[in-house]
Amino acid sequence: MKNGFLTSILLVLLSFFSVPAYSSVECVWLEDEERFFDGTFYYSKTEGGVQVTYKGRFPNEYNEYRGDLEIPSEIECENIVYEVVAIYSEAFHNCDELLSIRI
Repeated sequence: MKNGFLTSILLVLLSFFSVPAYSSVECVWLEDEERFFDGTFYYSKTEGGVQVTYKGRFPNEYNEYRGDLEIPSEIECENIVYEVVAIYSEAFHNCDELLSIRI
């Protein structure tokens, strides 16, 4: 019984330390193939990584972002890790239900 408990503790510790330090979720490339969506944010490629951007073809087309949000420092899409290096100037335009953003 003691060995089973120690094994359980070890497995929990190993799983804790193997968690990546970036957001690793399914991503979907949008129709324009220049932007992708990770379930929370829309990203576009930019110099040195990606930037958080807006959903539609234009910044004021949708007000998708709501609530309290946290922008990751890195995001994985299709097995490529991108550094989040910027926030597009109008990414949160007309997002009246956005409460806070943590960077």
